Amino acid sequence: MSPLMNRPILFVLNSSFPEYSGGRENWLFHVSTRFRERGHDIRILSLMPDGSHPTHYDLGAGIRLYRVRSWLHTRVGKWLTPGSLGVLRSLSVAPLFRRFLRRQASHWQPRPVVIGLDTVVVPLAMRGLEESLTFVCASKGPHAEVMSRQAPWLSFWLHRAEIRAYRSCQELWSNGLDMRDYIRRQGFESIVIGNGVDIAVALRPRERPREYVSEGVSFRICMVGSLIDIKGIANAVRALGLVSNPAQRRRMELYLVGKGDPRPYSALAEECGVRSQVHFLGARQDVFPYLQHADLLLCLSGGGGMSMAALESLASGVPVLAWNTPVYQQLIVNDLNGWLVPFADDKALAQGFCRALGTSIPERRQMGQRAVESMRPFDWERVVDHMEARLHDLCGMEPADRSPGRNAKP
Repeated sequence: MSPLMNRPILFVLNSSFPEYSGGRENWLFHVSTRFRERGHDIRILSLMPDGSHPTHYDLGAGIRLYRVRSWLHTRVGKWLTPGSLGVLRSLSVAPLFRRFLRRQASHWQPRPVVIGLDTVVVPLAMRGLEESLTFVCASKGPHAEVMSRQAPWLSFWLHRAEIRAYRSCQELWSNGLDMRDYIRRQGFESIVIGNGVDIAVALRPRERPREYVSEGVSFRICMVGSLIDIKGIANAVRALGLVSNPAQRRRMELYLVGKGDPRPYSALAEECGVRSQVHFLGARQDVFPYLQHADLLLCLSGGGGMSMAALESLASGVPVLAWNTPVYQQLIVNDLNGWLVPFADDKALAQGFCRALGTSIPERRQMGQRAVESMRPFDWERVVDHMEARLHDLCGMEPADRSPGRNAKP
């Protein structure tokens, strides 16, 4: 029997999963349920919800869920820690996870493989436990860099914590080629374990969303992502206002699918003169109806890692317009399975809108078909196959071979 089949797998996520939805949560849902179907003992450690989100992911039976409670993640706690203090709210979870892991470590037999889904908070919780628990650090993005943007006064300490995480884990995973290069620049090697997509689910026919204007009347531009600046929401709104041809601009409708406060972006749309053409639809359990029935899909994140929104958009058979950054270069070949424009260039983005509008429907369909074909290597089963092989090898290693520090470049 595989040494992995005898070991529980514990995923640790600084989020109120399965209520909260996002890229990491989506990855965890697909991976954990598929591991469970393969007969593995799957456990998840996450935060207690604050009641503001209904359960988003149905884990079904067979996955053990542990929760810790943080008063800073209640509505009152969030109100008391606005802006850059939100980073302290995230960091406050580390001692809670640590206390749980220390308490449980002596009771779990056999001891689990711990997979932490960030490079700052979970590694802080694992300090001192790396020798007794096999720890895989799964980098889902440049966490220290993103947190430093929110709290620059913590930047030095956050980056030092991330470096320590790279050094102390038994294996380091990167979520995409861009993250592999980010980690490599800091002197460490990683295994690329990216996101996946279920093409059959993405292509299953759905009815046109009732929010969409009738077929042929408008050119529907759709973007899936939380309403926060790093997702490029403001860029999309400003670009719509920068479309110079009034006749073309009037045909365009921008649909934003995702949770968050729309008021700042609604005010921006008003300022740009396109408020009636920007539609805030909120979070949706199933985003594929909105993707399938759009004419153009936008992927404008300024983060890192293999974008889940990009994978799902490309698998929907609709042309994608994205930033020309390493995040999207690993998925999109310009003019083949999508279009790329210079990062944060609103004018170029507006020109991209016009180019897509001017492309014939048959040509857009051909591009969409090429996009679907390009996604076949990213099937979720292949992702889980790769993870399973890595964990099997890790569990079969002698203790000295999987000691902390083995990820550093020679």
